[in-house]
Amino acid sequence: MTPVSPGSAGLTVLSRRWVLFVAGWFLSFVAGSVNGVTTVALVFERTTHISGRVNDLLRDLAFDLPEGLLVACIIYSFVAGAAAAGWLVPRVGPARTLLVTAVPLALGAALVWAGGASGAKEVYTGMRYAVAAVLSFAAGLQNSTTSQVKLGRTTHVTGDLTDMGIAIAAADWARAAFLFTKHAGFAAGGVAGFVGIRYVTPATVLLACVIAITGTALALLILDRRLGSKPGRTDALQVAGSC
Repeated sequence: MTPVSPGSAGLTVLSRRWVLFVAGWFLSFVAGSVNGVTTVALVFERTTHISGRVNDLLRDLAFDLPEGLLVACIIYSFVAGAAAAGWLVPRVGPARTLLVTAVPLALGAALVWAGGASGAKEVYTGMRYAVAAVLSFAAGLQNSTTSQVKLGRTTHVTGDLTDMGIAIAAADWARAAFLFTKHAGFAAGGVAGFVGIRYVTPATVLLACVIAITGTALALLILDRRLGSKPGRTDALQVAGSC
């Protein structure tokens, strides 16, 4: 397969601000939902929001080896997913790579359905490590994919909050609004993940995330074919270019 440049596979429809904002919100919502449900019900650790994880790794390796190994599994599965997306995006494009992200998410849901959910934070099983690995791999895939186009980061918010503050100071309200939209999507997804497991199983929440990210990726593919070659608002490109 002949690689294509990221620019030619970069979803030109994202030059339309409404597409950029909606896609950013939905993808951040999915990441927040996965992070929420894994934090309180499955892994008892953050699996999409990787900021601060290196400190956790060093602390836990020193004082709690099983927990340290779990954190290491999360970190390096995320890196593996990011590397996979780095290889895929120039070859198949970002939207199709987002479709690939649904595969490890679905596998995670299947593992949970098969009994992979840990019943307590102190219980370390092979299935718990496997669930952590596949869900963090999916997060790395998504974050790397969106980072290669105008969307920027979509699985954690620390850097975006810093950039939001800088944008506010510079009175760059369009960029600040986009970053806040992603922040709001992640927060809403986290609430959905935390609350959702009160009413449905964790596997059901993960399956809903599979449907959401698949729908978003397909919508981006369709919109890019129909609108990507037509003139649109280009100021949004500068809004998200350095996110």
